[in-house]
Amino acid sequence: MSIRLLINKQDVAPLLSAPPRISEDISGVCSTLDFQLQKADGLVNYLGQQVELFIGDERVFFGFLEIRGREAQGMLAYKAYDPLYFLAKNPDDYYFNGGFTASQRAEEVLKNVGVVRGKLAPTGITLPASFYKAAAGDQVIIDGLVKTAQGNSKKYWLRFDASEEHFGATIFERKIPPYMWAFQRGVNMTNARYEESLEEHYNVVKLINRETGKTVVRFDKQAVADFGARTRFEEVDKDHAATMEKDAMEMLKEGLKIKSSIGIEGVNDNMVMPIFHVGDVIYVEDGVTLALGPYFIRRVEHTFVSSKRITLVFDVEAAPDLPVAPFDSAEKDATEYTPDGKQIKKETTPTAVKTGKGVSETPKYQVEMEQVSMKLQRLDKESGMT
Repeated sequence: MSIRLLINKQDVAPLLSAPPRISEDISGVCSTLDFQLQKADGLVNYLGQQVELFIGDERVFFGFLEIRGREAQGMLAYKAYDPLYFLAKNPDDYYFNGGFTASQRAEEVLKNVGVVRGKLAPTGITLPASFYKAAAGDQVIIDGLVKTAQGNSKKYWLRFDASEEHFGATIFERKIPPYMWAFQRGVNMTNARYEESLEEHYNVVKLINRETGKTVVRFDKQAVADFGARTRFEEVDKDHAATMEKDAMEMLKEGLKIKSSIGIEGVNDNMVMPIFHVGDVIYVEDGVTLALGPYFIRRVEHTFVSSKRITLVFDVEAAPDLPVAPFDSAEKDATEYTPDGKQIKKETTPTAVKTGKGVSETPKYQVEMEQVSMKLQRLDKESGMT
């Protein structure tokens, strides 16, 4: 089994000065490939060129060269991104009529940006009309997937499949499979750690609408006593003024969670296991950290030490939270903008003037108005005499 690293179909693997590394993180839009090459005559690698990494006959990465540099020791350093990167680099306006599923929307976004479409799982429910202004394609796709999960409780993820068989952007359902690869200490797991963190914890939510002056504060008394006050402060616009109480409670519920993570290091010798991706599920069994059971991958790095050994670094968790929908006003905007992004001018009905005595209803002005009335009557009388 051999390693082949192709840049524009030219194999540069013999020039590798360090093991190439593929990284993938749930918070990123795409996977990346980092590698270093020795200087060589005739080596010309330009930005934007196609990059492929093969382990044996399996292509494990496909992307394009985005960063090129020189190290102090004279080595050449490179970084390539898979095609999903173009979703973030090409924002646009997106208008979807009602009745499309998240997968159907994703297909339109991919076509608009020019990213090859792979296998897109049917996501089921249809979504209401939505308009996304100057939006990154990956965020538009994720918004549809999040709102699908809110509607039918099925969670989906997006990634790029580099394999030659299923090449292209793919959407798959996040669920625990009946069979999964197991990592055990002393077998294929070399280290593990368990960590809890308060860095993202907050137990006070304060929302303020500066237009109306309305303020809503929600907090958890016990969490404040345990961890000290940690506040999430946000300004709310007119579109959310009516739901401030509800929004504050939902934010508080999310903030009270104590984030925990499990880090795993392992080896994949002779490629007995596949290349792992964010969203995959692995089984972990470790008596020291007490990690036991199936876990979803949040971050993963593969370092290709040789054609026979791959070292692995994972961050995993039992049940990743559903991300917040990137666009909370897309459905409202669909009623206010045309498909080509022009704002719809709505006719306004003048407010009717209420009948009544007007200023004279105010006691402090009654005497003044009576005097003005008498003056006008006198002037009117005088004008009639001339």
